[in-house]
Amino acid sequence: MADLREQRVCIKFCFKLGETTPEMHQMLKQAFGDNSLGQTQIYDWYKHFKNGRTSTDDDDHLGWPSTGTTPGNVAKVRDMILQDRRLTIQDLCNTLGLSYGTCQRILSEELNMRRIVVKFVPRLLQNEQKQHRLELKGRRFDIVEEIQAETQTVLNTLTKKDFQDAFQKWQKHWYRCMHSQGDYFEGDGTE
Repeated sequence: MADLREQRVCIKFCFKLGETTPEMHQMLKQAFGDNSLGQTQIYDWYKHFKNGRTSTDDDDHLGWPSTGTTPGNVAKVRDMILQDRRLTIQDLCNTLGLSYGTCQRILSEELNMRRIVVKFVPRLLQNEQKQHRLELKGRRFDIVEEIQAETQTVLNTLTKKDFQDAFQKWQKHWYRCMHSQGDYFEGDGTE
């Protein structure tokens, strides 16, 4: 983008010096190589400057203005997601009356959010943790604070040895993945 603007500045400079479009094309080819503007683009910019244009910036593009991605809609989506992170894009569409694409664009481009699916690996859990996991299975939390409180309760029950064992198992799995050198394998072969 900056490279194109630089070339337009060069075209404007050459125009003011009285150069012709073929001469401009040759100079731009020499200066910018394969990334230089084509003969037609150079002629178009030459014509713009000849007609009195002074700016080397792009014109505003034609088309429909974006009506869905407004600061108000972005704020509404952000508030809804912060209240309940389990909402789907379809839930947002139905509640706010926005299109699916608009909600998706707001989440990904405006709020820089993405859906992350984390697969929990039960084989790394201790028996008590597995039991607690089964107790919570299917329970839906209404607010983030409930999730944080319940998670903190579970983490407080873990001993130092539990953490050490988990990290040792992870380290063993990491080495196995690194030593496979990209080859496919199933399972970890330890159980």
